[in-house]
Amino acid sequence: MEKITITLQDMRRAISYGRDCKVDNFSDEQLLNADFGRDLHMGNIRLANVAIELQRIYNISLPIEMFHQMKDNTVRSFIESANKCLAERA
Repeated sequence: MEKITITLQDMRRAISYGRDCKVDNFSDEQLLNADFGRDLHMGNIRLANVAIELQRIYNISLPIEMFHQMKDNTVRSFIESANKCLAERA
């Protein structure tokens, strides 16, 4: 089975889909440090839409526990937590 890693580019695409707008105006570092609620104005449902979009793109399943493992509410933490869950399942 191919190892899947969620990238920042994947997150840009999924966030744009979940927010229904672009995040192209964020630098990579700004996006990694962006807080979903404060900076991206995304609530739980839109955050769930990001996870669903990633699952659709890669045909994977991200467990709900992934959200409990996040250190904070940033894009960086989401990526790290998602990739940790994917690595544990491989």
